[in-house]
Amino acid sequence: MREYVEPTPVDLQAFSTGRILKESLEICTKYFGALVTPMLLIVLACLPIMFIVGGKAGEALNNILSGVFGPIAVMGLHHSILKLKSEGQIPSFSRTFSYGNAYWWRGIKIVIVSGLYALVLLIGALLAAAIFYVPGILLVDKEPMAGGVLFVLAGILFLCIAAWFGSRACFAFSAMADHQTSATKAFDIGWSLTKGNERKALRLGLVVTGLAMVVVMGFIIVGAILAGLKILGEPVLVGVFAIASLFAYFFLLSYTHVAFNLAYQALKPAPREDSPLPAA
Repeated sequence: MREYVEPTPVDLQAFSTGRILKESLEICTKYFGALVTPMLLIVLACLPIMFIVGGKAGEALNNILSGVFGPIAVMGLHHSILKLKSEGQIPSFSRTFSYGNAYWWRGIKIVIVSGLYALVLLIGALLAAAIFYVPGILLVDKEPMAGGVLFVLAGILFLCIAAWFGSRACFAFSAMADHQTSATKAFDIGWSLTKGNERKALRLGLVVTGLAMVVVMGFIIVGAILAGLKILGEPVLVGVFAIASLFAYFFLLSYTHVAFNLAYQALKPAPREDSPLPAA
């Protein structure tokens, strides 16, 4: 793998799904401790509250704490990748947490803004899907085939709208870590970068999702085989399998963030020679 000792040129022609996926894997494996471990540690630090409180309240409180402190790891990762590519600054565990602490509130704000936009999109997608779904309900008893077709069309329409939104909103976190601006402005910056490039972003998202599904299915199959052979009944092996699954999950999560960050940098306009790089 090449060493990052100088800024990497960014331009539209540099966008390549294969290159981004390969480079994301290189970065995540080489800087595993700096980029993946913070996410894992934050989640593990919040986990005890679930057992202390117990029940649904414990789960809810754990999710709230993870949502509050999770942006530290996410924003730290994004800013570390921006620094890596623009200045050649090698990521480290302390830098990721330092950037994350500095950008924590910005991460909270972009999560809220993205969530609100996603909620509006969800309502719109459900209303659009209802165009087919409601007639399907009315027809399914008398005309099962016609009703089934309408249900399928409603599902396809909903998924298409969701995929379109995902392909347009996927750079929000990278833009928030790259610009000293408001969350809505950062969302708009990320949104504008995907204009005309929806297919590129969607293709990258689908490939990453596909890879994640393959890994998840692999763990499920291995777990089922071990359980069937009664090997997974040993407490030590259960612990090892659980830890391996946990590391794989957070590696995939970090890999996804790195991939979209690199895509963001490949699509954003290159800085002019007489202008400094975006502020940290």
